[in-house]
Amino acid sequence: MGTGNQLALRRSASALLAALLGGAPVALAQSAPAKVLEKASVPIHGVSGRSTDAIEQVVVTATRRSESIQKVALSISALTGSQLQHRGIVNYEDLVRMVPGINATGTTNFDTFTIRGISTSDTTANPGQQKTVAVYLNDLPLTSFNVATPDIFPYDIKRVEVLRGPQGTLFGSGSLGGAIRYITNMPDPTGYHASALVDFGYTKGGAYQRRLAGMINLPIISDKLALRVVGYTVNDGGWVTNLQTVNNRNPSTPVRNANTENDWGVRASLRWQPNERTDVTFMFTDDTNHMGDLASYNPALGLNKRQSDFRATPTLSVKSYNATLKYNFGWAHLVSSTTYADAYSRSALDIDTVLPGIFPYYFQEVIDTKSVVEDTRLMSQARGRFSWLAGGYYLYQVSHFADTDFTSSSFLKSLNIVGLPTNIAPGPAFTNDVETKRNFEAALYGDATYKFTKTIHVTAGMRVSQTDFNVIANSKADFSSLSPLLGAVFSGGNATIPLIAPAPYQAGTGYKISVTPKFDIQWQPDTQKNFYILVSRGFRRGQPNGYAFHANNGKSLVNPNDPAIIPEAATSDSLWNYELGAKTMWFGGRLQADAALYYIDWSNMQVALVRSSDSVPFVGNIGAARSIGFEGELETRPLENLQVGLSVTLNNSEVTSLTAEQALISGAVKGASLASPDVKIGSTAQYDWDIGKLGALYARADVQYVGSYPNGFPNTPGTAIRSTTYAVVPSYENVNLAVGWLKNNFTVSLYAQNVMDNQTPIFIDAASYSVDRYVTLRPRTIGIRLTWSD
Repeated sequence: MGTGNQLALRRSASALLAALLGGAPVALAQSAPAKVLEKASVPIHGVSGRSTDAIEQVVVTATRRSESIQKVALSISALTGSQLQHRGIVNYEDLVRMVPGINATGTTNFDTFTIRGISTSDTTANPGQQKTVAVYLNDLPLTSFNVATPDIFPYDIKRVEVLRGPQGTLFGSGSLGGAIRYITNMPDPTGYHASALVDFGYTKGGAYQRRLAGMINLPIISDKLALRVVGYTVNDGGWVTNLQTVNNRNPSTPVRNANTENDWGVRASLRWQPNERTDVTFMFTDDTNHMGDLASYNPALGLNKRQSDFRATPTLSVKSYNATLKYNFGWAHLVSSTTYADAYSRSALDIDTVLPGIFPYYFQEVIDTKSVVEDTRLMSQARGRFSWLAGGYYLYQVSHFADTDFTSSSFLKSLNIVGLPTNIAPGPAFTNDVETKRNFEAALYGDATYKFTKTIHVTAGMRVSQTDFNVIANSKADFSSLSPLLGAVFSGGNATIPLIAPAPYQAGTGYKISVTPKFDIQWQPDTQKNFYILVSRGFRRGQPNGYAFHANNGKSLVNPNDPAIIPEAATSDSLWNYELGAKTMWFGGRLQADAALYYIDWSNMQVALVRSSDSVPFVGNIGAARSIGFEGELETRPLENLQVGLSVTLNNSEVTSLTAEQALISGAVKGASLASPDVKIGSTAQYDWDIGKLGALYARADVQYVGSYPNGFPNTPGTAIRSTTYAVVPSYENVNLAVGWLKNNFTVSLYAQNVMDNQTPIFIDAASYSVDRYVTLRPRTIGIRLTWSD
């Protein structure tokens, strides 16, 4: 192509981008990056000796097959490992701000994800319902363990895929709104590889962040056997001050930068390829997250200041053992993934809104979950007009929950109250509830694609799932002594508190069958365009109510005539997604424009409820909601060394159907918005300079805007009165900048995150257990990142 034609195309692409941005400067656009150097840790264009005009197409496995992201009839974003590293993405919050259609609420390791507005509350203190977005590490569902979701440090990750819309056909329950998939790199038996990361940063207010990671890939038998080992450690200082108090809130020394984060982990993989048809991989992972305190604060005390009788120190750890077999029959590919995982979490909180001023009220939860996951699938070769996939899935989990309410030893000593055990929690325990929860899911799934013509493809799929979830409480360690303790406190003390054993109980959903179909039609008029229509269904399993049901067969003890009878279990909820999408490339691959319009009908919503007569919380089902929206991603290369892009999310989701009783017990009102931003915009720009023998330089800017949204339903459940914890989370902006130098396989980058030092609340917890409910972005952080790869 002549120089004049290239210049004309560049001008056309630039003009089109400017028009799409409404005349905005092209330096503020965002999407997935363009073609990258395979061994470089940053995308540097024009220095590899090959054409870099076309935007690189990431290969994904969202459909369980390897195919270009532009060929998938699904709204999906994917970031490669080098892109994650280059953009400084180290946790879920960083990832979510870079991707359209998804929002995260909560604090580190307690994030709740929302895709396409499918969320009724942003609270992190849910009563155990299955989440609406599934997070996977390869084939292991991390969101199935407990309330907290382990935060995996994304080093030596092949890519992260964010699948928008229900994924019930291929990924089962818990993917009601969508799924996030972390795909790891596998050992390479063809050669030696190694890499390292050193990251030091300073946060306004005096906190430091230190991140170290490394990888080594060792071929043991050339082309046959290889070992790959990855390790990392994260030591991030906090930015919240805990005005720590003891002895029922007598002043003590404040703890600055209390919400520290200390994570570490290792991943080891052994890969054996005895012949061209067989590929066997064994993988061990061990990840631990430890927080010095929560990042939430109370604005009445000042910005980023909290007050508790002790620092919350949540700890999570996950160990997993996986064996994956891949075999090529010639006519089909077999994949079998077997995983055993052991997840442990421990946390303790100051519950400062329960019985305030009467006595210190604390809560501790310890959860130990053991899981077995098997996913086996057989896929036809991608030849001819007809292709198919058939699979089976099995999940079995046993979780041991120990929920303990305890108080202060010094407080009870001052009143001469004795009798409560001190070996269960950090203070005398007055209730102890030990439960065993069993989660079972088995499924058969599959799909088939037929190419009627070279341009029209039709795919139909279905999953038939059987689920069962039950709760058993029959422990000799159980007791409940709140009533006698309150009696002793109000009568002036001098008492021995008896331990009262509650009646054992059991509750379950029973074995339930769910069918989740999927249907799409694709029209691909040429290799650069893909238009599709998608209809898909997602579901969540039911949720038992345990003690709330068995206390009086679900009836209120305060008012036997209360019509709200707590069921043994909330039933499954489901939704239908109707989607129209386009994935297009223009100007020889220099401009990529993707868009999706969707309509979601969510019925029988599973939510946390409270009965009005006795304020007993439980999980139930209410009404219906709908979500309408648009997702768009644009990326262009107007100049050889310039890449710019833009992502836009527009969403409107609200309650559409509700009875008077459902409104009373849920706090919802018809027409109430769901807990998700209406608008989200992301933009990025990067320019590269080839400086010859000295290497290459780059400068990059990332800008995000997240719109406001309500943190839950407006009324207090059970009262029809405006909730004191209801709030509208304000909109906020975030700007990140970076400049870097690349020489061979070594990079040095200087970065600034949250450049504007925006301290607008990005999360306001709808839960009522604490007055510390607000969370901000990490204050302005400036640092240096060094990477090396062989």
